[in-house]
Amino acid sequence: MYSYIHTALDILFPPSAEARLVRSMSRESATTLMAIRRKSDTTILAPFSDIRVQALIHEAKFHGSAHAYTVLAAMLTEYLKTHPAKPKSIYIPIPLSKKRMRDRGYNQVAQILAHSRLPTNTTALVRTRNTQPQTKLSREDRRTNMHQAFSAPNPDTVRGRHVVLIDDVTTTGATLHAATSALRHAGAASITTIALTG
Repeated sequence: MYSYIHTALDILFPPSAEARLVRSMSRESATTLMAIRRKSDTTILAPFSDIRVQALIHEAKFHGSAHAYTVLAAMLTEYLKTHPAKPKSIYIPIPLSKKRMRDRGYNQVAQILAHSRLPTNTTALVRTRNTQPQTKLSREDRRTNMHQAFSAPNPDTVRGRHVVLIDDVTTTGATLHAATSALRHAGAASITTIALTG
């Protein structure tokens, strides 16, 4: 029954090329996307130049695709099998501003972490102001844009803990750098930064 409804909806509202590409991927295909590399202090799991990775990020970020969340979560958990975090680590997604959260209705990185079933805290780090989208800015402007853009309102949540900070996309690293500074200021013992793509 579901497949008939799904087919009918596809006829009425044809899915985009990216949506079709994401549908064709399975959890197992996550490993084929991975090309792990380091950039400064951040581990990047997959190249954004791969059209499959772009499709996953776009579908997760702009369309709230549960299937994209599942595949991206599989990629993250696959990496953590061979690079486990320290015991009792806390996983924190890069937060959205209140405005962007209202407009979008969800934080795609938090959704990916929820699908990964990792011990996640979505309130330990907050965005203190609505910043401009980083994609429109130069390298220097990105750092200025993110300066003091985050805070850790409840330091006891992170004090003395190892934090694994997760973002979906990194380019210059300005967002992760600003978030890391806020967590260090709050007393995090150590921080690992991971970007799903970059």
